[in-house]
Amino acid sequence: MTSIPTRFALAMFMLTASAVAVPAQTQVEQMLRKNHLSMLFERWKAQPWVVNGGWIYEFDDALEKAKAENKLILAYFTKASDASRSSQQIERGLFSDPEFLKRKDNAVLFSSVYTQLEGREYEDLAQTLGLFSPTVAVLDSNGKVLRDLSRNVERGVALNILDHMRDFADLTKRRADGEDDLESKIFVTECQLGIINWKQAKEKLSQLELTDAERKTVDSVILDEEIMAWLVENRSNRQVGTQAEVYGAYKAGRRPSAKMASTYFWDFLLDAAEGIGDLETYKAAHAEVMVQRRVLWDERLKLTRRPRPGDADRNWAAAKKDFELLEARLQKMIQKVKKKK
Repeated sequence: MTSIPTRFALAMFMLTASAVAVPAQTQVEQMLRKNHLSMLFERWKAQPWVVNGGWIYEFDDALEKAKAENKLILAYFTKASDASRSSQQIERGLFSDPEFLKRKDNAVLFSSVYTQLEGREYEDLAQTLGLFSPTVAVLDSNGKVLRDLSRNVERGVALNILDHMRDFADLTKRRADGEDDLESKIFVTECQLGIINWKQAKEKLSQLELTDAERKTVDSVILDEEIMAWLVENRSNRQVGTQAEVYGAYKAGRRPSAKMASTYFWDFLLDAAEGIGDLETYKAAHAEVMVQRRVLWDERLKLTRRPRPGDADRNWAAAKKDFELLEARLQKMIQKVKKKK
């Protein structure tokens, strides 16, 4: 029979052993977690779009390079373990695009990868800058956010921005060096980059002497933003309110440039022209909508992640039905106008 002192000593030993085991287990878990995060980060750096783009993932290095080369920064904020659809669309659909890679030297490409690894600086950089990942943003060489492109980055908008990032950096440097008569060119580039509020741009448009081409470019950019604003403002009566605005813009000779704005513009113009009975405008909108729908169906087929047998036939059948409905709608509109005459 074990004596009381012996049982007491044994209990104390067990308590001491368990107290030592808990910290030891915690340390092992922390080490495994750190190794896992490190693995995710290394795997992220090895992705083809990262390697081919020459992306920088240290913020200080990006700022230093931007200042040395007089460039803006195209920044991508994400997580090493993030497999969301929006992240994949940005990485595969945009950053792997040959057209994007042709333009990559127009800016410094920087990616802030949130890995939760200890000792990594700027771990919460997106949050510090008031951004939410995944997103793409335009920064200046001091790290100031000039524009947040939001999570769903439109390919055409992103490529257009890359086209003008170097121009903007060059123009602002020339102005800083004392060169005059650059205000109109800088203004146009600011509009193309979307780093100036569209309402401010609309006011400033009447104050500067621009060429016809420059004025048309700025007006298209303003219209893109106006269309999205109309959709928000007319949320309770979205169709009718926006149709009237779009119809007025079309009759004034204004045209959108961005893909999303253009899609809304021509779809709403189709409805507006039908309601008014303007066959000429309806035909113009119909032609544009048909072109956009063909592109849409082509993209839908390409973006099918795991195509199953018969997917191509089903998509083609759905596209054919869509086109037939649009054609039938056009013929109905033509007959309607004829009856009125």
